[in-house]
Amino acid sequence: MTNSLANLEYSPDPAIADLRNWLGSEVDAADFPKTQIRFRNHQAAETVGLDTLSDDRWAKHFGRFAPLPGNLPRPLALKYHEPSLLWHWLDKAWPL
Repeated sequence: MTNSLANLEYSPDPAIADLRNWLGSEVDAADFPKTQIRFRNHQAAETVGLDTLSDDRWAKHFGRFAPLPGNLPRPLALKYHEPSLLWHWLDKAWPL
């Protein structure tokens, strides 16, 4: 059986860009002295077109949060949202 999702081309679709000011804040990634790939999931990478990334590019993106072409320009740190907002949403979704 062949994987119909294999060998896709990377196609950026940063739909999160419309929410980024509400959802998070742009940040600089920490500058650690060494980035080492310990695991690389080639099968998952094929399904989103990232299987062609070199080891160096893989480490830069997943280890140093360097942006992929056409995606968000900087990493986002999630903002804290008041838990009451969650409870309000849950109450609307599943009223008791």
